Amino acid sequence: MKESEKKLLIFEIVGSLILILNIFVKNIFNDYTIILFLIGMLALSYYMLGFEVNKKVNRKEIIKAVAVYTTAFLIMLYGLGIFIGFVKSPYSTNFWVLLRNIVPVSIQIFTTELLRYNILKKSGSTKKIRTMVIVLTTLLDASLAVHLYDVKTFMGAEEMIMSVIIPMASKNIMLTKFSTEYGYEPCWTYALIISLYQYILPIQPNLNIYLQSVLLFLIPVLMETIINNRFGKKEKVDIRDQNSLKSKVITVITSIIMAIIIILNSNAFRFATTAVGSGSMEPTIRVGDAILIDKSYSEHLDKLKVGDILVFRIDDSVYTHRIIDIDVHGIKYQITTKGDNPNNSVDDWVVTNEDVVGVVKGRIPLIGYPTVWLNQLMRGRGI
Repeated sequence: MKESEKKLLIFEIVGSLILILNIFVKNIFNDYTIILFLIGMLALSYYMLGFEVNKKVNRKEIIKAVAVYTTAFLIMLYGLGIFIGFVKSPYSTNFWVLLRNIVPVSIQIFTTELLRYNILKKSGSTKKIRTMVIVLTTLLDASLAVHLYDVKTFMGAEEMIMSVIIPMASKNIMLTKFSTEYGYEPCWTYALIISLYQYILPIQPNLNIYLQSVLLFLIPVLMETIINNRFGKKEKVDIRDQNSLKSKVITVITSIIMAIIIILNSNAFRFATTAVGSGSMEPTIRVGDAILIDKSYSEHLDKLKVGDILVFRIDDSVYTHRIIDIDVHGIKYQITTKGDNPNNSVDDWVVTNEDVVGVVKGRIPLIGYPTVWLNQLMRGRGI
């Protein structure tokens, strides 16, 4: 590894660590101090690397295409509002308030994309450098949204990962690719349109935060595919064609899987998933397994029967235990539960109508371990 590359990696790692501390330990940045931090990093990158203006020949065509396709995606997003309804934007359309909202975001976008471009252009864009650029810029996005989540709790950290970090990582993977091949202007175009519309338009589709996250995750994947097909370099070697096709297939499959994961964690549909963090249901369900929950049972308690594995909430904690008795008094249910672990005794609480979350309909072994690990790290409580 070259000495200059080592210095650049250290530069990125230090910046990323500062942002991690800001997100998970002490929130020291606001909309304005994060801009100062970015300007400082950009100035330092210029000092280390110098700066080179983007001289791509076809950049105007690419900028126009990115603008058109991004706008088309937003029109499709608003088209969903015809079916799910619209809500009033939480942001004021008063000129001065609008200016106060969009100026910091615009400066942050311009600075971030210049920083991204300068690092990639001057470093030769090695794999390590590109990866750290994606990490750094995703953490920057997360720092701007961290005040919306209680990341010191497991649930808050998980919600932020699903609704911010995953879709922002998708965006930054695409922008890093664009910056490497087309320069910073297409990145400015995409980021400005996709970020500022919510401040400018008076209404928004009535999407919950998770469904919006799915769309924000998929749009960059589709954008990258479209732009690369139109402007990407044509490979002349068959092996490269095969590798390119393989890469696209992997990208599509990964995108579908990630979208499904976000949707299932959104609690917006009948089915949801969650990771199991205790051994109270072993050997049936083990620590680190992910369970598939059918939430329709919370509204149709008459479908419950002895032997079902019930997911329920007691004192703000969620549990997964088996039903051993159901006592019905009119429309009021009193359900007795017990974990399958032989060391468990009958639970010392009674589950009522309001406590029921759903019934377990399946499990995926071990896939929930990352969530369990994060839960333990954040000292939260699993189920």
